[in-house]
Amino acid sequence: MLFYSLLLITAGLLILKNHRRYHLFTPDYWSFIFTPLKVAIYLAGTLALVLPVPYLKLHSWDYPIALFQPAITYLTAPWAVAVFYRSIKRRSPWDETFVASILCLFCGSWSVELYLLYRDGYYMPDWLFNIPVGIVCYITAGLVWNIEWNNGHRRYTFTKEP
Repeated sequence: MLFYSLLLITAGLLILKNHRRYHLFTPDYWSFIFTPLKVAIYLAGTLALVLPVPYLKLHSWDYPIALFQPAITYLTAPWAVAVFYRSIKRRSPWDETFVASILCLFCGSWSVELYLLYRDGYYMPDWLFNIPVGIVCYITAGLVWNIEWNNGHRRYTFTKEP
């Protein structure tokens, strides 16, 4: 928990210091995210996560998780995946890559673990399994949100690289 907290605080300080440099905080990014098709896919996906909650009987899945985890993923994963792509191409500064990585871990896993700690009073026993599953889901969502359709042709945009 201490390690998570230090990483989150560091990422928060970097965001405060460099938010003007991060594409995540630009009007272009938000207009890219809030297209009717992307919003419809997000709502359908969230509904698919919310509807089975009472039937799954899983300790680590309830209505709040089914609502907040997709929401923060929808808002941040396209940007983070674009940063990872630029990082592979060596075109992303270290601080932006660090913030994207922390957002990936937070959205994919840590947010659920912290919520369950608050809700239940103890740390999630299957936390180690949750991390890789959450990361895969987060990156997959970021890839899906980066697909654009132009005249029936799909292309990856990686949030209109700066």
